[in-house]
Amino acid sequence: ERSPWNMVSYYKCPELITEIKFWHDLRMMLMPFIYSLAQESVFTCKPMMRPMGYVCQKDERCLAISDQYFFGENMIVAPLLEENQRQRELYLPEGSWFGFFSRKRYDGECDLMSDEQEKFPVYIKFGTTILLHVEQNFKLLLFGENGEDTLNIENQRIQITWEEGKVIMKGGEGINLMCEFIF
Repeated sequence: ERSPWNMVSYYKCPELITEIKFWHDLRMMLMPFIYSLAQESVFTCKPMMRPMGYVCQKDERCLAISDQYFFGENMIVAPLLEENQRQRELYLPEGSWFGFFSRKRYDGECDLMSDEQEKFPVYIKFGTTILLHVEQNFKLLLFGENGEDTLNIENQRIQITWEEGKVIMKGGEGINLMCEFIF
């Protein structure tokens, strides 16, 4: 049985409840993003989880990577695959990237050692939006000084453009979005 309280009892590790709660809460916050990816997957017939070479077909390095993946087009996940592992080597393709947890900016087309501040190596491409559900509201993370994206929120398509701290939304009548810029 893998319920949190049974895992805590089995491993004799009470702090495990805090860790499990963190990941559960994060997943629930990401549900609008995950839902939007699922809708995109249905309409485009592209998988939600994509091999590096699937997204970056012209990047020879990406074609050879089997232990990282894209979640959608603009999020890279580099799983920690060993027990007690806190960091790992990874590759970021062309472009600018942001650590999802640290908000630190990284240049692409390079190998790097993940930063322990990341909690988990997840990177978001410059110009991407991530929609979160936070305390009964929607929060939009805007990665980079400018960009544009289309979101699906409550069965409405919303076109979002942002530049130098100004956000323009087309669609989404009645939807209240809090925006956080990440430079």
